[in-house]
Amino acid sequence: MLIHEEIKPYKCDICGKSLTQKTTLQTYGLDYTGGKPFICDVCSKGFKGKQDLKIHMPIHTGEKLYSYKVCGKAFARRGDLQRHAIIHDNDKPYEW
Repeated sequence: MLIHEEIKPYKCDICGKSLTQKTTLQTYGLDYTGGKPFICDVCSKGFKGKQDLKIHMPIHTGEKLYSYKVCGKAFARRGDLQRHAIIHDNDKPYEW
């Protein structure tokens, strides 16, 4: 287990940063090229990672994976759920 042993055999040719996984190095290198190889079939927006594209897709499908247990309202993105939860929270960080 390279990650737990902190062995980092993959090195960035540009900056010299060492990483534990080859796939992490491939994605890391995209920071320099501006590359976004994972393209949404619906809107053509590009993403650096497959997981980023997966998180994006519910916007188009209407799928709402995150629901708030207090009121049952559902959201496509976790951040939207977290923002909504403030409505039900007594410790409001700001007043409207």
